Amino acid sequence: MRTSTRWAALAAVLAVVASTFTATTAAAQVPQPYCGTVALWGVEQSGRLSLYLHLGAEKGDHKWERRRFVGTGWNGTVLAGNGDVLYFVPEGTGELRRYRWDGEEWETFDGAEYEVIGHGFDRYVGEGRTLAVVGESFIGIDDTGDLRIYKRMNDEWTNAAGEVIGTGWDVFDRVVPSNGEDYYAFDSDGNAYLYRYNSYLKQWEIQAKHIDTGWGDFTNVVSAGSGVLYATTTDGLLLWYHYHYGWAYDGIPRHVGEGWNGVTAVVSANICSPHPG
Repeated sequence: MRTSTRWAALAAVLAVVASTFTATTAAAQVPQPYCGTVALWGVEQSGRLSLYLHLGAEKGDHKWERRRFVGTGWNGTVLAGNGDVLYFVPEGTGELRRYRWDGEEWETFDGAEYEVIGHGFDRYVGEGRTLAVVGESFIGIDDTGDLRIYKRMNDEWTNAAGEVIGTGWDVFDRVVPSNGEDYYAFDSDGNAYLYRYNSYLKQWEIQAKHIDTGWGDFTNVVSAGSGVLYATTTDGLLLWYHYHYGWAYDGIPRHVGEGWNGVTAVVSANICSPHPG
């Protein structure tokens, strides 16, 4: 779908009301994932951290609980793991920290609000690089273009040096890993590609499958798993997409939020399931 078509359609949707949007025939062919309540974390440029609970993640409805401020000083790279676990690489360091939110406050580790579980992860921070987590698997793409996976089990690294599963990934502006070992890759022209890896066979099952155009204007794209993607626009809109061998609502985004100017959205890529394989 071309950018002009997508944004013209979105404008028409917003001119009515997002909640009154009627699904097309194509939407009915895309199976609905199970997401429950999706925790979206918002990191402001000042380092202030907020928690947003999206109640309409399965269909792309504009339904939320009230935003809650949960911390300051989050200047750096923030990742969301399983449950209420966050990982953080502070600016100017390669230290990988683990935090856990219990719903009211941050749990403590020997008196501190976090525990350090790794070092040297700054190699994956910066323009053209990727640092992400799916469950307890950390995905990094450095300036060489190598795609490397680090895995943890029972609070221990199972492959401290990481495993290279791909090369040449520096050609993409943005890479968004998801559950089901899917990777959504976006180039400088706004093209979206799907990759899928099989860690058991140690081979790629899907490579460079072109699935859309017009993704070059977003300030941020994150996956909640099972083909559910959130994207933020330059004017602060939060949009919802769902992909499964085709796009829900014929690729027309669902407007699910606003006020995301200067806010980086962070979400666990393991929330929605089952993954439409």
